[in-house]
Amino acid sequence: MVVASPYIAYKTLIYFHYKSYLPDAINVSYPISINEEGGFREGCGIAIFRLSDSTLEGIESKGVTFLKNATQARGHSGYYNKYEPWSETPVPKDWIGDGRWLICSHLAEEELLLKIVSASKKSGAYYTKAPEAELVIVPSLKLVIFSSFG
Repeated sequence: MVVASPYIAYKTLIYFHYKSYLPDAINVSYPISINEEGGFREGCGIAIFRLSDSTLEGIESKGVTFLKNATQARGHSGYYNKYEPWSETPVPKDWIGDGRWLICSHLAEEELLLKIVSASKKSGAYYTKAPEAELVIVPSLKLVIFSSFG
């Protein structure tokens, strides 16, 4: 039990860390997958969360209008944590590929990544980016994906 406590504390800490990069309007129920790797100064991470029912309902009823003001990370201010206006998918042509356009996508489970990439190639999902981060919402999968490098 003593060994599990630091691990649980670490997992709780990174959950709140990555959640702090989501705008206030985007609420989540729980993490699906959070992975990161880093070096001395730079690192990358990807966090996949289950959308809360209220956020999912808002997106399904209002579309991109629901996300109009969701452009600032809830736990961070400044330029690096300010997102561009949201757009509906498909993602830009230069993003299309095997999913490696999602920063640090190699850290995500392959089967889930393929579902996210597939949904991102057609209408019905939403995306935005910041200088060192990307956010993708896939309502059909009930997911929000945050990925970053920096």
